[in-house]
Amino acid sequence: MPMERFMRYSSDLTWEGWIYWSFILLFQRKEDGPVMENGWINGPVYAVEINVDPDTCETPQLIVARMDFDGIPSWSKGCSPANHTLFYNAIHEEELQSFWGLSRVIKKNYELTDVKQGNYKEMIFGTIETLSQDT
Repeated sequence: MPMERFMRYSSDLTWEGWIYWSFILLFQRKEDGPVMENGWINGPVYAVEINVDPDTCETPQLIVARMDFDGIPSWSKGCSPANHTLFYNAIHEEELQSFWGLSRVIKKNYELTDVKQGNYKEMIFGTIETLSQDT
């Protein structure tokens, strides 16, 4: 018999609970400094997002963003998936809302359909390198 709950028993009563609209990976550049005890580099954090959320983009997007923070040395180790919303909002909101000392966001959008096997490295990591030059 089908059950009301799908996948996880404690949540996901409806399909909105198990459909993912956005995937974000975080990167830092070794060239920006040494790795601190908390595992972070005291430099920009780069977010690479695959976004298929119809509320924030008309067509599926690959978004590469540079986020500048103050206070990274005071952060704890790692970054929980529960923090997805914080980075998502920083990428998509017009007004900058500071969390964890966020001071600036610069981003470049690409149509996801333009990402191919032969160009994905340049689109992602080439864009990170370009954004790293913006001071």
